[in-house]
Amino acid sequence: TFSNIEQQSIEYVTDALMPWAVRWEQEINRKLFPASDARRGMFSKHVFQSLLRGDQAARAAFFQGLFQIGALSPNDIRALEEMNPIDGGDRYFVPMNMSPVDEPAAMADERRVLPPSEDDDDDESAEAAYTARAIRPIFTDASDRIIRKEVRACDRARVKEGADWLHWLDRFYASHGDYIVEAFTPPSGVLAAIILGRDPVASDLVRVDEAIHAVAGDYVGSSKSELATARDRDCVSESVSYWSATRTAALADQVIDAVRGALA
Repeated sequence: TFSNIEQQSIEYVTDALMPWAVRWEQEINRKLFPASDARRGMFSKHVFQSLLRGDQAARAAFFQGLFQIGALSPNDIRALEEMNPIDGGDRYFVPMNMSPVDEPAAMADERRVLPPSEDDDDDESAEAAYTARAIRPIFTDASDRIIRKEVRACDRARVKEGADWLHWLDRFYASHGDYIVEAFTPPSGVLAAIILGRDPVASDLVRVDEAIHAVAGDYVGSSKSELATARDRDCVSESVSYWSATRTAALADQVIDAVRGALA
């Protein structure tokens, strides 16, 4: 059907073109833009908006959801769409008709009109933490794709590889680490913008990339160590059967924490 063809076109961009685009961007930033250029905000980036135009409805719903909870400002959205910022577009908005369920409406109204206090900085920190948590499902989705790919590959390979199991582990995880980095790079860029309160420059993105690589390296090493001890198909199946349930949220949180630590 048309929707299936549309989805296949999107998957071609995200799974086939995007990994190579990320590699090119990293090499261009490393080789062509010295630190002085990075500080001036110069960096390279491929623009795939025209190729993803068929998914405009889903992207519009995604941006609308994050805008309505105060996670993205108009200029944040415009930046992600490769559009120039507008005056007054850096403000964040939340619905005024929402209050905690255990707080009466009258108390909520009073809380909204309280004058600024010395705790404003703490409030801003809390708001930044809240908006960071708001995009956690995006990281969880990337983590789920990573682990499902890993589980399927391990399950198939144990039947085919036999005595070459350890060699297969080395080959698979040599590329799977890159896949982890590629899957987490786009949402980490959004998280960096939220944490910094501005568009990240090249030097920020370098620190983010290093943080993601560190998490990917630790994850790959842990998986290889666990699977290297599996002696037969039953052992492999037992090892990976619980990964989707136990690792998805943990891996997402590790990347979020690593990015926040890199930009602290």
